[in-house]
Amino acid sequence: MQSIIQPEAELSHNPMNTSTENKAIDETLLSSIGESYEYLNVIVRNKLEIKKLESLRFVRVAAGKLVFGLVLLTIAFFISLLFVTLMAYGFYILLNSLPFAILATIGSLMLLCLILYMLRNVLFYKTCQRKIDKMSKLVS
Repeated sequence: MQSIIQPEAELSHNPMNTSTENKAIDETLLSSIGESYEYLNVIVRNKLEIKKLESLRFVRVAAGKLVFGLVLLTIAFFISLLFVTLMAYGFYILLNSLPFAILATIGSLMLLCLILYMLRNVLFYKTCQRKIDKMSKLVS
């Protein structure tokens, strides 16, 4: 009989069966899970802030380039207008005829447009694609 009672006594003195230790383990597990959640929450918030700052920097640079491009285009428009006027005047002096000078100016501008049209893939499309690819590599 003593052999049967003795294991029961050992079980009652086993520290793993106490409810206070189970509660302590549960509390440490819950606190560990809570700390992990808070840590991940802070990481996610920090990543969002970093993305906001990166996008703000990109928008700031893009807005600066847009304003600079608009100013540059305005100046280029007036310069090209002056060049076209000077070209027409040069043709007028060369040909001694205003209608032929205007036609020669129009012909020169049409030739320039035709050349730009034929080189559109090399001059514009590939350049834009390279810049967009470069931006996408910087972002990712």
